[in-house]
Amino acid sequence: MPESNRKQAMLPHGSERIDNDWGTAPGFALKHERCWFVFLPGVPTEMKHLFQDSVLPTLSAHFSLRPGLLVTIKTLAWEIRHSGTHQPIVIPSRCSWFSRRADDVQTKLLFPPDYPKAAMTALVAEFAEQLGDYVFAIDGLGEITGDLVFEIDKLMTAGKFTLAVMETASHGLLAPNV
Repeated sequence: MPESNRKQAMLPHGSERIDNDWGTAPGFALKHERCWFVFLPGVPTEMKHLFQDSVLPTLSAHFSLRPGLLVTIKTLAWEIRHSGTHQPIVIPSRCSWFSRRADDVQTKLLFPPDYPKAAMTALVAEFAEQLGDYVFAIDGLGEITGDLVFEIDKLMTAGKFTLAVMETASHGLLAPNV
């Protein structure tokens, strides 16, 4: 192991290591009084797998979990008019400005565990209809979706379309700055 990764092997006294089959940094769990703390690597794919494979089964063994359902409407628009009549639903939005590209606005609908499926589907459809052609994907209803580039690629592949770009006039602005 390189010296730069040595700190990944160091764990607090009394903690339990959580093995990471997806990367080099393990997670760990630590109990302090009545609290159980879990620390996972910050790489999203590693963190998600460790949570699904290790943390969630442990939580399920100790608690009766009734998670709500998160539905994310991915759009290229900011505005959703919410009448406020769909009460136990949380509706935050966020824009992905953090990576030097603003490719989507995410409106998240968090439904309680006992929310009727038909009412949930109708509400998601209502919001998606308000946004119209700006909606490019909806996560949380079963279909696996991705970012805007992923969705465009999926549509182009399904339609057997190709794209050719000749870079001459933009002085390199079409190519990402890496």
